Amino acid sequence: VVSTQSTGGVGTRRLSEICFALGMVIMLLVFFLEDTWYLLNLYCQSIGFYIQWILQLGFHCDAFELSTKSFGAADRGREYKDGEGDGPMNWMDGWTIFYW
Repeated sequence: VVSTQSTGGVGTRRLSEICFALGMVIMLLVFFLEDTWYLLNLYCQSIGFYIQWILQLGFHCDAFELSTKSFGAADRGREYKDGEGDGPMNWMDGWTIFYW
């Protein structure tokens, strides 16, 4: 409330700067107090994985699952009682946006 009452948006700016500084302190604490090499490797691998799969996941629309059951579902023990494939036919319909 106080930040919005001040003139010229100075209070909002100060609140924003405090939140940013607090976030940086928390991020640096986690970075240096945890296993740093693991976090760096995880970051690098996650970025690489994202770049590698972004196009394939972005265009995935589950067309093969919608048409028939997937090949080998019974061999993997993933066949449903009704004999359908290894995923519900309307699973993709329940999601409006995918965050890849």
